[in-house]
Amino acid sequence: MSKLFRNLNLRTKLILSVLSVSLIVLFTIVIFTHVWYQAAMEKEHIERLRMTSQSYAGAIERMLEKAVADTLPNAFRPVERKIAEMKPYPDSYTQVINGNGVIVFHPDTAMVGLKFTLDGNTDISTDIRAGKEKVAVRQVHGNRIYDAFYPLRVANSINPWTLCIVVPKSSLMANVYSIIRSSSLLFFPGIAILLTIVIMVVNTIIRPINGANRVLSQLSLGHVSKAEQLPVKNNDEIGKMSQSLNALTTGLRDMLDFAEHIGKRDYSVEYHLLSEQDELGAEMIEMRNNLTGSAQKEEEFKKGEERRNWVNHGLAEFSEVLRNNSHDMETLAYRMVSGLVKYLDANQGGFFVVNDEDPSHTYLELTASYAYERRRYLKKQVESGDGLVGICYQEGETIYMNDIPDKYISITSGIGQANPRVIVIVPLKINDAVHGIVEIASFKDIKPYQIDFLEKIGAVTASTISTVKGNQHTAKLLEQSQIQAQRLSEQEEEMRQNIEEMQATQEEMYRKNLESERAHKELSETMSRMEEIQEKLKDEKYEVQSVMNAVDNLFIRITYGTDMTLLDINDAALDFHETTRDQIVGIKLTAKMNPADVPAFKANWAKVLAGETFKGEGIRKSNGVDRRVWYMYSPIKDASEKVYKVLMLGRFLE
Repeated sequence: MSKLFRNLNLRTKLILSVLSVSLIVLFTIVIFTHVWYQAAMEKEHIERLRMTSQSYAGAIERMLEKAVADTLPNAFRPVERKIAEMKPYPDSYTQVINGNGVIVFHPDTAMVGLKFTLDGNTDISTDIRAGKEKVAVRQVHGNRIYDAFYPLRVANSINPWTLCIVVPKSSLMANVYSIIRSSSLLFFPGIAILLTIVIMVVNTIIRPINGANRVLSQLSLGHVSKAEQLPVKNNDEIGKMSQSLNALTTGLRDMLDFAEHIGKRDYSVEYHLLSEQDELGAEMIEMRNNLTGSAQKEEEFKKGEERRNWVNHGLAEFSEVLRNNSHDMETLAYRMVSGLVKYLDANQGGFFVVNDEDPSHTYLELTASYAYERRRYLKKQVESGDGLVGICYQEGETIYMNDIPDKYISITSGIGQANPRVIVIVPLKINDAVHGIVEIASFKDIKPYQIDFLEKIGAVTASTISTVKGNQHTAKLLEQSQIQAQRLSEQEEEMRQNIEEMQATQEEMYRKNLESERAHKELSETMSRMEEIQEKLKDEKYEVQSVMNAVDNLFIRITYGTDMTLLDINDAALDFHETTRDQIVGIKLTAKMNPADVPAFKANWAKVLAGETFKGEGIRKSNGVDRRVWYMYSPIKDASEKVYKVLMLGRFLE
């Protein structure tokens, strides 16, 4: 049976189920209604029976008073006839019981004079003697009998008499049973009407469900675009179900469109949640946000990689500029500032170098400036703390400004003059020592990574400036040492001449045997002057030796004869050539040269012998490593301005 029911379609199941439930409910209602109605009617009829007995009792009392007062033998005949006529219901009758419980009036004369009893009720006699109003119920041969008792007040009687109306339930409830039978005849038409209503209701339910089934079938196959919109005619549960299914279909279509945009990497598409509890939609939005974050991270990584490549390429490019222009400060400054303006796509720049020749007064000197593809020949000095450049030098921190005061700086082009949008001032700093300032002005914004790049370049540039300054200071010291050496040579020649003159004078004086005291005094003065010259020469020789010691600490130093023979070499040069003094002194300079380089070198050597200084850079191998070396060949002259030695100084650039 259950298998047969499962195989039925939903429409038949609903009809059978609703009809079965309806019939059960209907039967229950009918039965309950009949029982309730019967009980209610029974209660009402009992109350009516009590009121009837009350009205009958009044009439009987008046007739009994009249009969008692009448002394005629047949005085109670009217009472008997009246009691016999008292039948309020079919098959009912009336009787009167005196105060002693004896029946005095009864339609059946055989019952008159008998003791009144009520089957199953032993207290009825007591109630009658007490004169209580009461309706008693008893069963006689399966039939229910109602006995209505009402007290009668009779003269000359100690105990009240009682009027008793006896009515069978079938008589009492005859009209109720008739109504129930009539209403039962309406059951079958009601069943037919109920079946018609059930079928109509089921059809109104099944049609939307069938439509919903079609939509769900399309959705289950993934045909979201083919799913139809259901018509919503009612606002009941079926209508709400159709609305919900329509909302689901619309939501899935929106989700499909959302997924298509996401698949095309269009993360700007918006999706509206079906409700606050739309978990799938929330997950889709979370997926979109995660993909957006991943795309943004990927884009940021690419930008970061491009920026790192830009920074590394710039560091390599400007490091090469610094290496190739370390011999001249002005050339270095111009190459750097022009290159930075172009590399940053800026418009104008200035390169300031700290001038500390006078330790008591250091200031910034504009060494080079560049704007709009042109070199600017400007001269400018900036004191520490004066203006933004002076503040940057004083504090040693980068200054970035995008709110430029009017007339602070202007950029002039072929189409006019205007204030720049941003200015970046970067200290050229290494080991907390500022060696210069770079100022860049631009119409375009300068990004933080570009500022960081400028600071890195600033550190490298500061190191190069320090090296260039050291080289310049060394060259100055060398020039001073050459001047002092020349002066020493002249003084040695003067001293030699004085000594010769003194010796000649002394010999002449001795030969003349000290002719006079004046000659002796002159000799004494000459000796004193000679001692002063010797002391002065000693001091200058010590100063020259100190300079030479300083040079030996900073440079590779080699002294050659005019024929290129190595005469003297310091320890730094011995370490560079990886040899000893005994092995290298006396060797020709060209002995260890590449034969191809000898002609060019001899040409430069001739210039040195002619009194010029020769400078250059080159790659030399030292301790198995190729190193870039700066070198200089300077002539050493005697008192007659003749070159008799050549001094070579060298220094590692990296």
